[in-house]
Amino acid sequence: MFNTILAYILIRTFIVPVLTVRSIIMRMGQGELPELKMKFPKNAVGEMMQALRFMVEGFRQTSTFAEEIGKNNFDHPYKPLSVNDVQGHALLRMRNQLKEAAEVEARRNWLVEGLAELNELMRSNQEDFNILLEQIIHNIVDRLQVQQAAIFLLHNDDLNDLHIQLGSYYALNNKILNSRRYELKEGLIGQAIASSKIIELNEVYDPYFTIDTGMGESKSCSIIIIPLITSGKVVGAIEVASVKPFDSAKKEMLEKMAEPIAASLFSLRANLITAQLLEESRKQADELVYQEQELRKINNELTKQSQLLRQSEEEMKSQQEELQQVNIELQDKAQLLQQQNVEIEDARLSLVFKAEQLEQSNKYKSAFLANMSHELRTPLNSILILAKLLADNKNKNLSEKQTEHATIIHKSGSDLLNLINEILDLSKIEAGKIEFENEVFNLKIVSDDIRMLFKEYAVDKNINFEITIPEDDICVNTDKTRLEQVIKNLLSNAFKFTPEKGTVTFSIAKAAPDAIFKEKALLQSEGVVSLSVKDTGIGIPEDKQKQVFEAFQQADGSTSRKFGGTGLGLAISRELVNMMGGEITLESAEGQGSTFTIHLPISSKSLTDELTDALASEVQKSPNEEKIVLSAIEENKSYDNNEIRDDRNNIQENDKVILIVEDDYVFARMLMNQCHRFNYKAIIALQGDQGLSYASQYKPYAIILDLRLPVVDGWTVLKTLKENDDLKKVYLYISFHR
Repeated sequence: MFNTILAYILIRTFIVPVLTVRSIIMRMGQGELPELKMKFPKNAVGEMMQALRFMVEGFRQTSTFAEEIGKNNFDHPYKPLSVNDVQGHALLRMRNQLKEAAEVEARRNWLVEGLAELNELMRSNQEDFNILLEQIIHNIVDRLQVQQAAIFLLHNDDLNDLHIQLGSYYALNNKILNSRRYELKEGLIGQAIASSKIIELNEVYDPYFTIDTGMGESKSCSIIIIPLITSGKVVGAIEVASVKPFDSAKKEMLEKMAEPIAASLFSLRANLITAQLLEESRKQADELVYQEQELRKINNELTKQSQLLRQSEEEMKSQQEELQQVNIELQDKAQLLQQQNVEIEDARLSLVFKAEQLEQSNKYKSAFLANMSHELRTPLNSILILAKLLADNKNKNLSEKQTEHATIIHKSGSDLLNLINEILDLSKIEAGKIEFENEVFNLKIVSDDIRMLFKEYAVDKNINFEITIPEDDICVNTDKTRLEQVIKNLLSNAFKFTPEKGTVTFSIAKAAPDAIFKEKALLQSEGVVSLSVKDTGIGIPEDKQKQVFEAFQQADGSTSRKFGGTGLGLAISRELVNMMGGEITLESAEGQGSTFTIHLPISSKSLTDELTDALASEVQKSPNEEKIVLSAIEENKSYDNNEIRDDRNNIQENDKVILIVEDDYVFARMLMNQCHRFNYKAIIALQGDQGLSYASQYKPYAIILDLRLPVVDGWTVLKTLKENDDLKKVYLYISFHR
């Protein structure tokens, strides 16, 4: 019994564990790593089994690490079992070598893939230079994961103007965008291009390459600048910035990218220049073909003109006898005209001498009047102040008669001061020293000022005062103060000469299109405004109407005249209006009142506004209506800036029209006025070609022709008129006013 129990214990304690260990070792010999989950005895066999389990666990860790290495998981954690773990250290060395080889291969693949992608991108776009730059810059940013990038191009087309210009960029700030042009060797970009060397900066602050994320700004970054070189030629540089330093892979990628980018940009630029030159050559070839065709047409036309010239020469021979007779008559008239010119020249020299004497005397008179007015106004102002103090009689120490005398003295002194001021104004006008402050203003402003100034005055005098103005705005460009001075003078005269219950009217209106003026500014103006002052007063006799505009002259100049005044107001008004480029006219009859009218050129600003409004009101009309409106506008614009306003828009069916072909502005105007005296309508042409055009268009009754004309001379006009069957019978008068 004891032996049986002892045998059981031996079997359970030693033999079974030893057999288990044997089985495990056999399985390990077959490559298995079994798990030891049994309970170990507390003896030497159990210690041996513990050691076996430790060994199995070590093998299991080693096999797991080897398996991860096989999966290319080189970052799997593994620690050797001991310092003397030969297999573990061998596996670590193998892992590190494989990891390094994998990284080298990945880097090589990354480089190859990036360069292939870049080459495909550049190969697919060989037409638009700017698009290619944008695609390259975005490829660099995406491939290298940088925050900023830019491509700078060297412009060397002109050797006298070598400079660098920003070509394309990604996420740059405004500082570098505001200075897109750089000189060679200017800054790091210019230095890199000039030296053809790579420039690398780490952890630096560059105000031009600050990385702004919208939520903050990076104060430092790493920058690398790589010149773009192909076939020994520098075409530009690439500059990239990153918040992290550049590793060797990114540097190598940039360096390998530089050459194909440079080659592609150089090739595309050369291709574009070649295409541009080819296109210019094609256009020049087309132009040469077109010019050749035009030359053929010109040759054919010259041939026809040569035939016509032969015919005209034959006609000229037949007309030569007529012209000889005309020349004889013209020579007689020329001799007479030459004699008249000599007499006119003598008279002109005499007038020049008298004008110089008059100008000298006017200077002395103006200086004398200015000095005398100053010397008179100084004591006169003192007299006025003292007379005013005496008339007020604040101390109540003067009698009523004395205060009345003082009032008379003050009134007389004021009248004398006004007279001195008027004399001084007249002297300034005659001396040409009066200054104008011109401005563009609406005449409604003037009418409002006049209404406020004379409204109460008219009520006090029991005179009906009326103001009429148009609804449309009318603007003039002149001195507002001087214009109101003239209007106030005319209204003051109107109120002075109008009895109680009479009427004084101030009106503003556009002048009639057929109105006749003398001033050049009015003749050339697109529109004229008339400011009229009309009264129902005593009127002015016809024989004294010119006299009232002369200095110190009045309609009633006798010592017993009923109305006072110096006779300077109208003279000053006329001179001021003339200096404004206008005219002042008078219409009056004795006992029926007077009308003084100021004519001024309308400011072009007002006419432009009116034309704009008129066109705007026609926008909603139908196409046919628009054509009618436009044609009407074109018909009304019959004059250019150098022509005189004549009768071309006022010709009736039975009117006799005289065509005046004359380049002398003043003389043409005189001839037109003479035509009006004899009830003829006149059309003026200042050039020979205009004269021919108007003759064909208006079919005049007679033509006054000057032989010295611009563009087309008078002889050519005369010949053309004689050759025209419709015009050769028109009465023709040759002008020799020179």
